[in-house]
Amino acid sequence: MKNLLLVFSFLFVINIAFAGSAQHQTTAISYSGGDGTSVKTAIIINGAKNEWDGVKAENKWLSVKLPGYEKISQSLFHKSNHAYDRIEVKLPNGIKRDVYFDITGFYGKL
Repeated sequence: MKNLLLVFSFLFVINIAFAGSAQHQTTAISYSGGDGTSVKTAIIINGAKNEWDGVKAENKWLSVKLPGYEKISQSLFHKSNHAYDRIEVKLPNGIKRDVYFDITGFYGKL
C-alpha cells in the first residue's frame, strides 16, 4: 500500500511538471513586416499564442539577425491601435540600434 501511494504521488508530481511546461511550449513562429529599423518597418511576429512565445520569438530574431548583440533597453508603446516593443541593442562593432517589433498579436495574452 505504501509503495502504491508513493507511485501515485510520483505520477501526480510528474503530471503537474509537464502540465506547467505545456503552457509555455512555443508554436510555429514566423516573421513578416520589415527590418525593424522603424515603426513603419516593424517586425511582425506571427504564431505567438502568448507573451511568453512572443518574447522568445523576439530574442530568437535578435540572436539570428544580430549575432553577438547586447540588449541595452526595452520599452513598450502604443501607436495607431498597435502595440510595439522597442529594443535598443549594441552590436559587436559598438554601434547602437533600435529594433521595433509589432507585438499586437500576442500582447496581453498570458
